[in-house]
This record gives sequence, C-alpha cells and structure tokens, in this order.
Amino acid sequence: MTWKLSNNPRSWQSKALESWIARGFRGIAKIVTGGGKTFFSFMCIRDMNEKYPHLKFIILVPTVALRDQWALDLIDDLSVERDEIYIHGMDRKFSSNHKIVLMVINSARTHLDSIIAQGEWMLIVDECHRAASEKNRTAIDRAWSATLGLSATPERQYDDWFEEYLIPNLGEIIANYDYVDAKKDGVISEFELRNYSVPMLEKEEYEMGKIGQLIAIEKSKLAKKGLTESSMLLSLYMKRSRISQSLAFRVPLAVKICSQFLGKKIIIFHESIAQVDLITKLLNEQGFRVASYHSKLSPMTRISNLDFFRKGIKDVLVTCRALDEGLNVKDVEIGMIVASTKSTRQRIQRMGRVLRTTDDKESAIVISLYSVNEKTNLLTEAKKFDDIIKISWYGDM
Repeated sequence: MTWKLSNNPRSWQSKALESWIARGFRGIAKIVTGGGKTFFSFMCIRDMNEKYPHLKFIILVPTVALRDQWALDLIDDLSVERDEIYIHGMDRKFSSNHKIVLMVINSARTHLDSIIAQGEWMLIVDECHRAASEKNRTAIDRAWSATLGLSATPERQYDDWFEEYLIPNLGEIIANYDYVDAKKDGVISEFELRNYSVPMLEKEEYEMGKIGQLIAIEKSKLAKKGLTESSMLLSLYMKRSRISQSLAFRVPLAVKICSQFLGKKIIIFHESIAQVDLITKLLNEQGFRVASYHSKLSPMTRISNLDFFRKGIKDVLVTCRALDEGLNVKDVEIGMIVASTKSTRQRIQRMGRVLRTTDDKESAIVISLYSVNEKTNLLTEAKKFDDIIKISWYGDM
C-alpha cells in the first residue's frame, strides 16, 4: 500500500521530521493549533510505513469528535483507504487487515491490550497533555517501536507529570512552533486582539478587593516560610476566579460587542452553561442566527448545532469548554472569550479555533473580556505579540 501526502510540507515540518528521526523516532511536537501538527504526524506515519511496511499505527485522541475528524483527515490528506482504518467504537472488530487504529484514550485504558497483542506498533497521541493523567497514562506506558506526541501545550501547569510521564513515554520535544512563528510564516490568518475591561458593580468591587487583600496576606505568610503555594492560596484564587467569571456586566458587554459583527461567523466561549444559554437567548432576540453547544444538550442537538455552524446555517456558536479542543471550522472570523480560566492551555486552544486560514478569510479578531485580576496575563501576551499584530484596549461601556 502507498500513502501519499495531499500537500507539500512546510519548512518547520521538514525540520521536525529530521529531528524526530534523529531522536530514534520518538518525540513530542509542540505546535500551535492550526499550525499543521496533524499533517506533520502524517509525514511521520508515511515515513515509517515506507521504511517498515510491517509496522502498524495506533492513534489515541481525547474525544469521539477528534477520533472522527482524524479518520476523515487520514483519508483525505494521506490517501488511506477506509478499510485500512479500524475506528474503535464504530467498527465491529479489529482484523489483521487494519493498518491504523483510531481510539479514544478512555477506551484505550481497557481495550488496547487485545488489539496490540501481536506485531509492532507506532503510537501517536493527540492532545498528549491529556495522556499524563493517572488513569490515561496506563494506556501509553508500553514498549512502542516509535512514538509521537502532539499538543499546542504539552507541559502541564499544576503538576510535574509532563516530565515524569510524557517525556519518558513519548520522548523530548522535537518541534516548538508557536503563534509568533506561525504568524511570521503566514500559516495562521492575519489577526488582531481586542481586550475589553468588564465594569464591576460596587458589591463586586468590594468582593474582589477583599479577596485580593486575603491573597496578599497569604502570599506574605508563605514568603516568610520560603514557600509559594498552599491549599489556602489555591482556594482564594479559585474563589476570586468564580467571582470574576460571574461579573454581572460580562454578558451585556458581550452582546453589545457582538452587535458590531452581525452576519460574521462568531464563536463565543464562557465557563457557565447558564450564561451560554443566556447569551444565546439575547443574541437570538437581536436577530443573530445563533446556536449553543454544551454538555447539557442532547447528543443529537449538539451534533446538529455544530453542523449548522460549520455549514453556515448558523453564524454564531456559543459554547462552554466543550469545543476548546478539536473544533475545525476554518472560516470563523470572530472569537470572543467572555469568561475563562487562568489556564494558558485553554486560551491557546480557544484562539486556535479562530486563526485557521482560508482563501476567503482575510483576517480574524480575538476578543477578550477581562477583569482586574486577568489583565496581567493579557499584558504579558501583548508583549509577546509586540510589533507583530494590532492590539487594542477598551475601557468601561
């Protein structure tokens, strides 16, 4: 069988392939969303298939949606025949004729051994930061002929599992391609950042100020002990985040900003399902063709709403975390982050939903609504993009 790539490799992909081969066919590709990490994996798969025709491939993904998307991409971008792919959870039985196995990592924890019992295998792990969790790591801790991890953000913020589990099982980082690199290379679309300060009610200002004082006191106590973290400090941060995410003016400000973009393709992120439903209702009343996507909707409704958005039947999709990873809708023009966690990974993933290129999309806008405790991270981000993109700051309504 001969697998053929649908496009020519980009410069970073060719260099990364050389690095991956030099590292003994092991490594993690840290590639910004939209930068071409899936296509890079196809380059590695094709190279190994040509060198070692007997080798088989298993691809682990975090969600069913990503599993299905990989199947389509393998067929379209690597010319793999459908009957060469075993899709766990869709196909009835794995057979020796299957060359590639696609599996959600949750299922791999219990069903992988029966599939890989014979033969030699290469492991590919998409969104590999997920594979470091205590349960998921059991799926990758094996002797593989070759390994490849893929993620925009493989490092983990709150534990050492990247160093303790991902690197030993998958290999060192062999490619690091971020938004700045992708912007310079024209790999992602032209874009600008617009940051809007969310005004606070007097009660909210008081609560945020009080929490800020308690955080400062706890930090001072820890510093005297030579420490930087405590369960109390984490609890205070979480409480401040909950207050920040629920600021009364976040939703009306988001709806007001959207009024500038009627008819544009918009994706909106929030942390609260109730607020997602409220934004959807208010935008619908203003004449937007809007749908929501979150875990409390039925599977059929979620699929339909996502399909309507992809096909342009709906212009606006309002979501709550469910689409941080895996959504591939290239013609999204506006991304609005109404509320978010402090996670760097989450922000990178959400920006990536907007910055994919198409021939028809000239540019994109990423809009962030922020409170006083969130501004520091946005300022740090602004320095990173200094002189590369336009960044605008807006005060109260």
